[in-house]
Amino acid sequence: MVELSPCRRSGIRSPFLVILEQPSKTDVWGNPQTTQYTAVPGLGVSPLGMRLLWREGKTWKPYYLIKTGMIGFTQKALSNYASYEDFTLQQSVGIQFQISDRWDLRTGASDFHFSNAFLVPSNPGIDEMAYSAGLTYHIRLDHLHF
Repeated sequence: MVELSPCRRSGIRSPFLVILEQPSKTDVWGNPQTTQYTAVPGLGVSPLGMRLLWREGKTWKPYYLIKTGMIGFTQKALSNYASYEDFTLQQSVGIQFQISDRWDLRTGASDFHFSNAFLVPSNPGIDEMAYSAGLTYHIRLDHLHF
């Protein structure tokens, strides 16, 4: 699964594009019935969530992130008997290291789950594990002149 997400605006999570590669034919639980695969595009949003960051002002800060939302596909996702819409849940844990007064390095591991919560008789789901790393640059607004 590939997730492409634009930047956040006004603190609200923006929609993200998903391309799911799944078997062309499946049984009721999503088990492949063929060796052929098809790409299924979808669109999702995760508007609810929070990030907890401990040890503010310290050199290293552990964090926990959780967010939830919905994802919709142009075809039934993961099984020919499932649904077009699924619920999402993402959780991450990691550490943010201060490199300098303006730069931080964030490393972590996350799990991204989606399924339809048995709203239809077939409820296949996916759990994607990922490792991540990123750099944060802190902009100082007191140095900007408007």
